[in-house]
Amino acid sequence: MQNTAMAERSHSLESSEKHGSTLPIFSAFEVGRKVLTVQRLKELSGYDYALPLEDDPAVQVYELYRNFPDLQYLPVMDSRGQISGYTLRNQFLAILSKNHYSRELMLRPDVKLKSMMRTGPVILDAHATLSEASSALMARPEESRFDPFVVTMEDRFYGISTVDLVLRGMNSFLRRDNEACLEAQHALLQWQPGERWEPGNIPSASVQKYTRTAESREIATLDFSRYVSPLSGPGGDFSQSYDFSNQSQLFMLFDVCGKGLKASSMVSIIGTTLHSALRYEIATGESDNTRVRKLLEKLNAITYELSPAEMYATGIALLVNRKRKIASVYDFGHGMLWIARNHRAHRLEKSGIGNSDQAPFLGMHSDLLIQPVHYRLQDGDLLFSCSDGILEQRDGSGEMFGSHRIEEILSRTRPEPERINREMLQYWESFREDARATDDLSMMSIFLGPARA
Repeated sequence: MQNTAMAERSHSLESSEKHGSTLPIFSAFEVGRKVLTVQRLKELSGYDYALPLEDDPAVQVYELYRNFPDLQYLPVMDSRGQISGYTLRNQFLAILSKNHYSRELMLRPDVKLKSMMRTGPVILDAHATLSEASSALMARPEESRFDPFVVTMEDRFYGISTVDLVLRGMNSFLRRDNEACLEAQHALLQWQPGERWEPGNIPSASVQKYTRTAESREIATLDFSRYVSPLSGPGGDFSQSYDFSNQSQLFMLFDVCGKGLKASSMVSIIGTTLHSALRYEIATGESDNTRVRKLLEKLNAITYELSPAEMYATGIALLVNRKRKIASVYDFGHGMLWIARNHRAHRLEKSGIGNSDQAPFLGMHSDLLIQPVHYRLQDGDLLFSCSDGILEQRDGSGEMFGSHRIEEILSRTRPEPERINREMLQYWESFREDARATDDLSMMSIFLGPARA
């Protein structure tokens, strides 16, 4: 039975509960969203959740645990109305089960609750972040690390929470953050102006196929296709193409070191810089290659300034001039570019990026030397590039997919960009079988066809 003092404290608690019944709407309210509120505690236990005082007889709490089988945890207040400790149902049952003397001692009316409660409760404001809660909970002694903890709202008892609820909340927030970043990343990789991905309907892979038809009989036709698939959530691969001039198409494929949100932030820097620079570029009359070089110098400088010092990207920037049939390659230490001609594949590994004092990676040096390597193309040539998620994937025995398998596909497959990417992905999937994928995937295939009448 509850005594009169407990009933009065119950009335006080109800006013506190009403005070905090409407959840504030702002992002910092994290712990408060992962809590069993007083109302919910009442529903679960059947008890009105009047908090006992530390000077109350311990037998009163014992009676509460006996009368309310679903009551598991009770905070305890001191004479000032501040929570000073807590009791656990299993704690009381353990004491009772020790021996007859322990039971008789606890049931004596002069035994106060303060002698049996656990002190040093973790008390967090409802506006605390889940990260702050996690740090406070893990700092507790091992024997109480997984005990429930108290949540307050404006210094009033609001409810209790647990390690399990905090972990679930952190996973939920992380999942939502990942989904938001993934949506933003797909927006960077979108192909149609104004197209948006709907929340909850984000594709796991982005695929594009495109044909750039010749405007005159002197300009070759360009077919290309690309594939990007993050390993899980937002990733570190970027692939995009841009109509650079009426004669040239610019292709980009970058692979950021690292994975997850950290890598995706650098992809966002790369994509946003390229999109903004090209959209608002002012015509200067300079050659396409001069424009590309200046664009890449700007991209490198911004990536260097905005990315963490340990972050960089390898990649390929490829300018294809359809009139002159020249591929200008800017290889940022990537080395994964092939040309397939007459059913034979050759790897193009020359690079004009960097010097003896500079690593050729994007974002590693603010003043990176950037120069292209030029290749003469022929009608029927196919260019292929991919990230190391393709090349370095291993099967169950530890064997790497390797460049020879890429060259096998390029040599035996009809030079159609969409078909090449599809065959490459199927071969890759068959090769790894049950082995776990370890990296993001991206591919880009470009076919130079004859001018069309």
